[in-house]
Amino acid sequence: MRHIQLLALVIAVSTAMADDPVATLRNELVGVNVAAPEADAERDIAQDQIACFSINGFAKYFPGVPEKDRKYCEAREKNFRGTSDVVLTKEHEDLTSQAIKYAERYNAYGLRHRR
Repeated sequence: MRHIQLLALVIAVSTAMADDPVATLRNELVGVNVAAPEADAERDIAQDQIACFSINGFAKYFPGVPEKDRKYCEAREKNFRGTSDVVLTKEHEDLTSQAIKYAERYNAYGLRHRR
């Protein structure tokens, strides 16, 4: 019975986050070092798990990535879910700005130091 209750709670939270871009983006940023994206990139390079972060807008894009590296990044994409060109609240604007700045620095560092 407890397993069913726990499963129901997980489903409810997942559904709520899917419907709330602000909560989704807030949760996405918890998993990264916003103050030092280069450190995250360095760790990921060392573990051979480097990625390229994308941002959702009118079209999805990769901040800090020149056109010549786009295909490389598309094959290693991690998307910041909850980002959008439609800003819902001041918090959403701030979180999106953090995600873009993080992605620019992480992506640029990762591309410069990839193996």
